[in-house]
Amino acid sequence: LEMFQFGKTKLFLKGGQLAFLEDLRTKKRNDAATVIQKHIRSSIEQLKFKRCLAAATILQAHYRMKAAQSKAQEKRKLKASTIIQRYIRMWNERSTFVLQLGREVSVSIIQKHIRMWKIASAFSTYLEKIVITQSRWRGALARKNYQKMKKEALKAANLLQENRKLLSRVQTLESELMEQSSTFI
Repeated sequence: LEMFQFGKTKLFLKGGQLAFLEDLRTKKRNDAATVIQKHIRSSIEQLKFKRCLAAATILQAHYRMKAAQSKAQEKRKLKASTIIQRYIRMWNERSTFVLQLGREVSVSIIQKHIRMWKIASAFSTYLEKIVITQSRWRGALARKNYQKMKKEALKAANLLQENRKLLSRVQTLESELMEQSSTFI
């Protein structure tokens, strides 16, 4: 009774009470706006984090794939160099043996080595072609898998967007229902 008084048609407030009520209303509005902003910012940051996590996963997969490919290439090179060294040693041993036996034996041995070398070089080119074919096939499979994953990601993003739309629609319908129920009471 000290801060306000009722008239016949009006409410009379003492000095400063209107400002106090306005400040109280402003404070409540600011608090509500802060809560809304907090939730929106949180949702945005969670979405950014999920996108970064997905990108990091893809980068890690590509890095692991490249590391495995380079390791396999190093193994192939090591094996090839070992084979080449073996053939060189074999060639050296046979050439010394040929010199010891004489010319007639050396001609047939040299011919045999040349044939063997031709077969080995043909086999190595054939092996290289096999490796290239395999790498291209694996690349095609990887690209197909990547496209499939990309389509699934787009579908998931669309479903998430539709989910958000439906949630906002449910919230608006709930608020309308609350307003209608409050008007009936």
